[in-house]
Amino acid sequence: MSLSKEGIVVVQADDESGTQHAIRHAHKQNKKIYALPNNFGKEYKWVEKYKPAKT
Repeated sequence: MSLSKEGIVVVQADDESGTQHAIRHAHKQNKKIYALPNNFGKEYKWVEKYKPAKT
């Protein structure tokens, strides 16, 4: 699967969403994953799994 050059924007995706496929591929390809604020605070596991490491 080829994604955009820069990364993806996740408008809304729960843990069972088909968008998880795109999120996994973006992560594997070291692409940025941008998530809109409405994805936070809902206990979605992917939000924690793919959040950037603190520098």
